[in-house]
Amino acid sequence: MELNRGNKEQHFARYWDREFAKLYQGLGLMSGERCLPLHEVCELRDKCWRGHENSYPNDLETAQIARPWVGEYYPQTRLLGIGINLNVGGGFQQLCDETEQARKEMEQGKGRVFIQPGYGGSYFHPCLGSYAAKLLSKKGAFVSASEAFRYLSYTQHVKCSPKDEKRRGRPYREMWKACGEHILWEEMRLLKPKLVLIFGKTQNWEYTCRLFGGDCSGGEFRHVVWGVSKEGPLLVGVRHPMTVGGSRKEEVLGELGRVPWDI
Repeated sequence: MELNRGNKEQHFARYWDREFAKLYQGLGLMSGERCLPLHEVCELRDKCWRGHENSYPNDLETAQIARPWVGEYYPQTRLLGIGINLNVGGGFQQLCDETEQARKEMEQGKGRVFIQPGYGGSYFHPCLGSYAAKLLSKKGAFVSASEAFRYLSYTQHVKCSPKDEKRRGRPYREMWKACGEHILWEEMRLLKPKLVLIFGKTQNWEYTCRLFGGDCSGGEFRHVVWGVSKEGPLLVGVRHPMTVGGSRKEEVLGELGRVPWDI
């Protein structure tokens, strides 16, 4: 019997649940089906958190690994988006749940999502969907920003989120140095991306390039930088929406149209 769209999505999601669970179990981040606090069990925890013990997360559930979002058409595109970290929050399904919620709000025409009292909302998901849709259009696939999530995968470079109000949860340098090659690289070995869309032109770009051999020279515009890595994928770095409040989205979209990539 042929699966309908809803059943196909569920079957696909369960497949990736199993694959990432096996990966995280092998890394000691899960015990059976239970995720464990990263700052307590990760083998690099002492290196990443040394001197920052006062910034351990208060909520042990949100200190757990979050598996990447993977849209059901991702195997056709191999387009992977990489954020910085979750800032706050965590748990195995966190990225998947928040992406589903963001898509619903985007379908309602919202340019910022997750707005609530005391929080003005996030531009990240609307920008990720819009940028992915722009890249997909280079192949002739014209989809909305919300629909683009069915064609992409999305994860975070650094998996931990320090409880540090001055830094607003941003990772420490020790985390940048260690986390990508320990966990992110293993996730990418499963995902096998052809194009990596990196949010942030400084540390996220620098440390992602290092994972792929270090030399990612190619071209640079005002808001977009790109290059072909030694390992094969095209890397594209964009200015993070957090740094410009989403106000440069149209300029970024214009520059992405000039990136020489065809899926």
